[in-house]
Amino acid sequence: MVDPATVHLWLYRGMFVLVCCIVIFLQLLPLRTEPSPIPGPDFLFAFTAVWIMRKPTFAPLFIIVLLHFLADILFLRPPGLWSAITIFGYEYLRRKSTGPTDIEIPVEILLACGTFAVMVFVNALAHFAFLLEQPTLLTLVLHILTTALAYPVVIVVSHFVLGVRHTHPGDLDMVRSKA
Repeated sequence: MVDPATVHLWLYRGMFVLVCCIVIFLQLLPLRTEPSPIPGPDFLFAFTAVWIMRKPTFAPLFIIVLLHFLADILFLRPPGLWSAITIFGYEYLRRKSTGPTDIEIPVEILLACGTFAVMVFVNALAHFAFLLEQPTLLTLVLHILTTALAYPVVIVVSHFVLGVRHTHPGDLDMVRSKA
């Protein structure tokens, strides 16, 4: 018989993959016929950051890398560049969030948005270094701001709709004893 904790873990990992695939699919849909002057938020980053900061075991690194590499290919970005940058950003968020106490919501929002801003500017520097086409500084700042404004909404959806809540110390002990 399969352990209920293992089933629960893999169900949430499957839900994470499903949510990320839905986000990628919705971003691929041609909803506007004309380009918008304001870039949309990066919901893939927002959902992944919320899940990593609240339940790190639900979003393992290999799933995150595969989903972001798929997004790189589908969004016609340089394959692997954003995926590599996100590895460092997400692991930084994972390390900051796995403490004995919960992170307060404003601190979580500032930490995630600050990490996203650094990731966006590192991506822009990589585009500059490899002489790739890059957006203007205003576009980058607007992208960061729209993602920062969408992040609290993603927290609410993840918490109340998807049931992703902060990890408690007992939860981590249970996962470590399984390994």
